[in-house]
Amino acid sequence: MVALCYLTLRRITQSSFGMVLQAIRENEERARAIGYKIEYHKMMAVMLSALCAGLAGALYGIFNAYAAPDYFFFFQSGEVVVYNVMGGIGTLVGPIVGAGVFILLKELFSTFWSPEYYLIPVGLLFTLMVMFMPQGLLGFLRHQLNR
Repeated sequence: MVALCYLTLRRITQSSFGMVLQAIRENEERARAIGYKIEYHKMMAVMLSALCAGLAGALYGIFNAYAAPDYFFFFQSGEVVVYNVMGGIGTLVGPIVGAGVFILLKELFSTFWSPEYYLIPVGLLFTLMVMFMPQGLLGFLRHQLNR
């Protein structure tokens, strides 16, 4: 399902609709001046995002055969934001990379620290990444490769 969603979203971003969204991201006033319906395109982007998030939530519930109210608190949804920031905002692959790195760090540090404290080094690394790599891991790697 991740591959299917990725391929679908990649196709959408390369379509004329995706190009309009990129134009809105780069310069909203210019896109409005050209004549694009900004509110319509933003609403469609939010709907696509909600579709993917809803699909992920439904699959998560099916996979676990259970959906607790704890899944709706900030800790669970906050991790998704961390995935995006770590991997690189503005890319389709960034959240996938960010999720992999975050889960790997979580598993690595949970072997050395107790369950109450293993997220402290992960949080410190995340803070350092935000300070020194504001474009995320993919943006940093792209910058290093373009040198």
